[in-house]
Amino acid sequence: PLGLIHAAWGGSTIEDWMSPAALRTAGASPEQLSWLDRYATDPAAALAAAVDATDRWAEQVDPGSAAAAWAAPGLDDSGWEQIAVPGQWERSGVEGLGGYDGIMWFRTRIALTAADLGDGKGVMLQLGRIDERDRVWINGVPVGAQLVAAEARSYRIPAGVLRAGDNSIAVRVIDEMGGGGFSSPADALALVLPGGTRKPLAGSWRYRRGTADSAWKAAPPAIPWSMPRGLTMAWNGMIAPLAGTGLRGIAWYQGESNSSRAAAYAGALRAWRTSWRAHFADPALPVVVVQLPGYGPRSIRPVDAPWAQLREAQRIVANEDARTGLAVAIDLGVVTDIHPAHKDVVGERMGQEALRVAYGIARPAAPQPLKASRTGDGIAITLRSAEGLAVSGALEPVGFELCDAAGACRFARATVRGQSVLVLDDGRPASEVRYAWQGSPAINLYAQSGLPLVPFRIAID
Repeated sequence: PLGLIHAAWGGSTIEDWMSPAALRTAGASPEQLSWLDRYATDPAAALAAAVDATDRWAEQVDPGSAAAAWAAPGLDDSGWEQIAVPGQWERSGVEGLGGYDGIMWFRTRIALTAADLGDGKGVMLQLGRIDERDRVWINGVPVGAQLVAAEARSYRIPAGVLRAGDNSIAVRVIDEMGGGGFSSPADALALVLPGGTRKPLAGSWRYRRGTADSAWKAAPPAIPWSMPRGLTMAWNGMIAPLAGTGLRGIAWYQGESNSSRAAAYAGALRAWRTSWRAHFADPALPVVVVQLPGYGPRSIRPVDAPWAQLREAQRIVANEDARTGLAVAIDLGVVTDIHPAHKDVVGERMGQEALRVAYGIARPAAPQPLKASRTGDGIAITLRSAEGLAVSGALEPVGFELCDAAGACRFARATVRGQSVLVLDDGRPASEVRYAWQGSPAINLYAQSGLPLVPFRIAID
């Protein structure tokens, strides 16, 4: 019999599954670690520090956030489009918003009388849940902010901010992935006056797109207590309590939510592996890493795809350790679905790797490169585990690229020669070979084991 412990959280980052010590080893932000420590004793102070960091980040990447220009009470927003609030803008039916992630601004106005305001004390602004981070201004004065999508927004308005007559409300929403906007029912949005009278705020608001996530110079500061993209949350809740449990191995399928920071993933994966082995008191505890499948748009020209970078980090870290296996899944992805089918095949490949690295049973591994050497007619890539290497459905393998020393890459023709691949010389400088270096690459090169050649990049000797 085989027992399994299932610990998973969709969309989580690797940092959520790491201990504080492992995060320090991996170079996690000392500022964010200090927020996490402070959150345990003073959540309000930790939130204030994280909000301030998010504001500083937004001022650097978003024109509307610089000096809170788009929150100004006198701003002429007559040129902004209208949208129904509440609702997620991806589902609004507005052209161009279906796949938009980034910063979005909303504005509305509310007329109040002196009788409405009374002494001005105890007024609450309720906006329901907002996906994901918000900052709110009334009449240009910041009155509240929250960083977690699941929290219902309820902000106390200081006396003197609201006035008799016309009042402006501006909301900046930062959406990093998935649905963005106001996600509670309409009756959750209201200005609650002294005495409890509710002024509804649902209806038609003005909106304007800020900076899309593709144009961000860096991701916004991670919120360490926010699942599924925080620090140590899954570790504390699911892994730390398992101390003392005897394990035969770990199967690790994660990475999608780290793709925007792929350059840091190898270091994080090493620290994660070391810390889990230490936690379960086995420095050689077997690990099987699933290399990410194909996902995302295909390109007619070479691109430096983040998912390709992350797959390479997974490959490198797995190959550094004899007790770590790599389950290839590059041919099992779906361009438009981050949760592809064929999970039975992924499971089968993970099982084969587990038999190999945990039980010492001979099982075929996916073909991988050993070296790339210059020959008279091109670049010869020597492979391991490449018995019966053959092209499927075409005359030549596809997906090979040659890159020069400056990092400029171009597609290259290739041919199979036994258990190696020859990338044909095109007469131009080349210092590196890349294979399947896209989000969703075309795959047609398999070993007789049925396993595809693993995506890779390798320097030319």
